[in-house]
Amino acid sequence: MTPAYGFIFGKATIDSLALIVVLSIAFMIWASLYNTLYDIIEFRLTRRVASDRPHAWRGVHAILHGITGMLITIPIILLMTEHGFRTAVVIDVGLTLFYTGHAYLFYLAFDWWRPVQLATNATSSSRPD
Repeated sequence: MTPAYGFIFGKATIDSLALIVVLSIAFMIWASLYNTLYDIIEFRLTRRVASDRPHAWRGVHAILHGITGMLITIPIILLMTEHGFRTAVVIDVGLTLFYTGHAYLFYLAFDWWRPVQLATNATSSSRPD
């Protein structure tokens, strides 16, 4: 995204890189918190683990991830650039659409590759039948 931002807005590579790195760090921190909270809430409501999440709920997960992330990243764009609010929102929407698609595919692949294993009762599972 760094070259695309720099090209579209005529920014130096170092400025583009700094913005994308700071946004990425903020979003990674938010992603950890968001995913943990979403997984806990989903499990409490449905008794379903993340790797068993249906496609429709994966879409909800990814969209809410992007929307809530924008609440964090728009202020960063405003602080680090000379863009006005509308331009910051357009930049953030573009980045969010890109990363939302990425998040959907990433978590789909991750959950397929590493499905959640629920802990079982240690005493009943360790005894032979």
